[in-house]
Amino acid sequence: MTCHRHHHGRQSRKRRDDRADLVNGRFAACVQILPLGSIYRWNERWKKAKEWMLICKIRSTDYGAVEAAILDVHHYETPEILAVPVLQGFQPYLDWIKASTIRYEEEA
Repeated sequence: MTCHRHHHGRQSRKRRDDRADLVNGRFAACVQILPLGSIYRWNERWKKAKEWMLICKIRSTDYGAVEAAILDVHHYETPEILAVPVLQGFQPYLDWIKASTIRYEEEA
């Protein structure tokens, strides 16, 4: 996901709850925030922007909820929200992501 400047969606425009904060809401184990520059075409015009890339470590089963939470706070008309499959990974790290994204209602 990318966003303008450092607006990385800690608070929802519609409501301020855990859904707007992916880590506190346990939808993401980690969100990495990286500065970058983008060049793109929008509405038939070339654009250049300083943006932030957010890499959210989530479970694939949570994609719909994470997308909805991002859309709730994102101000772009068409935000970049992509799911990239993990083909392999260090198992203890993958286990940490899973453990960090279990919400209390799932434990019962």
